Amino acid sequence: MRSFLEAGFFGEPSSPWLGFPMAVSPKRVLQKGTGAFRCRWVAVFLFSLIFGGCSAPEDPAVIRRRFRENEEKLQGLAERVHQLEKRILALEATQYRPGFGELMDGIYQHHQRLWEAGSTGQWERASFELAEIREWLEELEKLYPRYPKLPKATEEMVKETLLGPLNSVELAVKEKNAVQFAAGYQELCGACTSCHGAAGLSYLVIAAPPTTPPGQERKLSPPKEEPVAPAIPVHPGEDAEEGRPGDP
Repeated sequence: MRSFLEAGFFGEPSSPWLGFPMAVSPKRVLQKGTGAFRCRWVAVFLFSLIFGGCSAPEDPAVIRRRFRENEEKLQGLAERVHQLEKRILALEATQYRPGFGELMDGIYQHHQRLWEAGSTGQWERASFELAEIREWLEELEKLYPRYPKLPKATEEMVKETLLGPLNSVELAVKEKNAVQFAAGYQELCGACTSCHGAAGLSYLVIAAPPTTPPGQERKLSPPKEEPVAPAIPVHPGEDAEEGRPGDP
């Protein structure tokens, strides 16, 4: 590498500028006296960096004007946010919100249908009812995060009492195991009853409904036809009411 540089591949020095050459051949760079040359270049670089990068300070009036403009924009945004918050509150006030009891009644209906489906081997329908129960519970947690009669937050009560039994029933449905489903469902009923007891409603006991025979799920039997008495024939020349011969 040294021999390559000494060969002067980069050419000879060009015309001087500010008392020292613009370019230096590699041969001169390797010489002993090039330290002063490098110091000059460093001094010029620092001078241009310090004084060339400085600019005149901005007018204070311009700074104040920009500050006022930004402040007005922020005030406008704050007012817009305030108006949007008022509109949201107005919409929430007019929006229909089901009561806590309505949501619990909806959960109970799907709870009953879950047993009806699982006890008759309708596993696909049982999976649907489980998903509906979970969806209603999520709605309950969102609309009523704190219920006065519950000792804890609604989400905590659901996790502590219902989540485990629901997972057990779901596993039984996936495996299509009727025995495991019945045990898990009874556990779920007990969890619901204990939750009612924690809310001071211990008289609301949840139990599995009677098993519905296969093929008769949620169907109404056709009405029975009443027997119709045969009509009494009426012959010509006879009185229909008295059954006697009529007058000629």
